[in-house]
Amino acid sequence: MPDFLNTLTNIEPESGYWVKVSEDTTLNVDGTLVDCSNLSIPLKSGWNLVGYPCQKENDIKIALNSIISEIVEVKDLAKSFNPSVPDFLNTLNKLVPGSGYWMKVKNGVTLTYPTPSGLAKSNNNVVETIKYDKWKPEIYTNSMVVYTQIEINGAQVTSGLLGAFIDGECRGIGTIVNNDGSSYATIVVNGDKIGKLTFMVYDVTMEEEIVVDNQIEFTPGKTGSDIILLKGNTIEYLESLIPTTTKLYYAYPNPFNPSTEIKFDLHKASKVNLSVYNLKGELVRTITSDYFAPGSYNYRWNGNNSHNSKVSSGVYIIQFRTNEKSQSNKIILLK
Repeated sequence: MPDFLNTLTNIEPESGYWVKVSEDTTLNVDGTLVDCSNLSIPLKSGWNLVGYPCQKENDIKIALNSIISEIVEVKDLAKSFNPSVPDFLNTLNKLVPGSGYWMKVKNGVTLTYPTPSGLAKSNNNVVETIKYDKWKPEIYTNSMVVYTQIEINGAQVTSGLLGAFIDGECRGIGTIVNNDGSSYATIVVNGDKIGKLTFMVYDVTMEEEIVVDNQIEFTPGKTGSDIILLKGNTIEYLESLIPTTTKLYYAYPNPFNPSTEIKFDLHKASKVNLSVYNLKGELVRTITSDYFAPGSYNYRWNGNNSHNSKVSSGVYIIQFRTNEKSQSNKIILLK
């Protein structure tokens, strides 16, 4: 591009910049060291892209102490800090020389950094990635932080990663941490358009990817502190829930008044007809007649017939029919 079209001619120490490169590289910056004690950075209400020019990394709460009460959220490409969430969910714990950060503040404010001692160091981690070859997040100029609690097979994940995806493209990875018996992960999700966000868990112990049931809307730049519960199941766990046989259980209670519970198991997907007959063989009521996936099911009969009128006391027959099986049980209605 002709040089006269370039409008960015100077690098300011207090600013952050997006730099797009053709391959991973190390950026070495030449110039005079910045005296952080004389640096005042005006921030406007909302989002600001801010540099950290100090000569030594610093704890984020110490580095941002001058504006800590105004901070809504601070993030880089992979980590975040939010004063409103439990501390174990904050993955951005320090500011590093040579890095830029998105900072959202409630009101216009002036940021001043304390002056750590030491020599300047270059930031070699252009994008921090977690070691899992199949997931490599794409980088965009906007993002949204998502805080999650994770349950797989109804239990916590001992060790693993949580990946966020839009249309099959990985947009962020978070390391799963355990706190007070539950599993959590914080993800900086990259993207510049609204979309449907899906999740996968990589369980390090089982070496297995597990699809999470939940989907949420991705909105670039959105902030919040809600913790979203994500649930998923392994194939083996789901298979373990499938009954080994197809059968009708005895109704309970029996005798009954005013209602009784009827349970059946299906080992295979099938059309099911569950009906109540009197001793003359006449249909009293069809409880259900539908196609069912394998699983366990419960229904309740309240003693009403097909016209929703109460039937008289006496003995009735529950008939259970599938594609492969027919079974009947007696029940007694008392008045």
